[in-house]
Amino acid sequence: MHGVTFRLVSMIAAAHATPFNAVFPMRMFSRWCLVLVATCLLARATEEPPTEWIDPDTGHRIVRLSREGGTASLYFHQNAYSPDGRKLVVTNPGGIATIDLATRAIDQVVTGQVSVLVTGRKSGDVYYLRDGAVYATNLDTHATRQVAKFPAGYGRLGNVTVNADESLIVGLAVDPEGKAVPRTLPPGDNGGRLSPRGPRDCRWCFSRSTPRRVN
Repeated sequence: MHGVTFRLVSMIAAAHATPFNAVFPMRMFSRWCLVLVATCLLARATEEPPTEWIDPDTGHRIVRLSREGGTASLYFHQNAYSPDGRKLVVTNPGGIATIDLATRAIDQVVTGQVSVLVTGRKSGDVYYLRDGAVYATNLDTHATRQVAKFPAGYGRLGNVTVNADESLIVGLAVDPEGKAVPRTLPPGDNGGRLSPRGPRDCRWCFSRSTPRRVN
């Protein structure tokens, strides 16, 4: 890449010494520059970062655990570790994977586009949403089971979570039988800033519904 850059600089220098069109037609020169830029960007994107290095400011050793771009850790409340603490649960472009913290081996546990809920502290299963249902896959055996299927009438699911002992799943969804009920505005209306701005403004409405258990 450096050699290509050097040749380009040499051509530019030669072009200053002689009429430019006699050395390199302008259209061809522009295309060549675009090819060079694309080659440089591709080379930088494909460069493999080091697996370990020493931070020059702190002197600490830094270890890179992932090997695929787009790998991301879970949020703090999702419990990203297996019950024995050996494996770290991550998401990657292929789905859900684990990283063995001792050997750094990466194991693809779930394949496909899913939404991770939490890693169970008791079972060692990772819970996730796929196609309107909650699934659980064991981190070691990859055995997968469907835990709950939400009725289609509930529309798009909101927040879904699993309780600490993995005995209940709690989620938010649109209740097809729920009705919006107006609420009383606070006294003084906060200077008019809380008043509805139109017929569809329901900032002070709530949906009255009864909690339902989905087996």
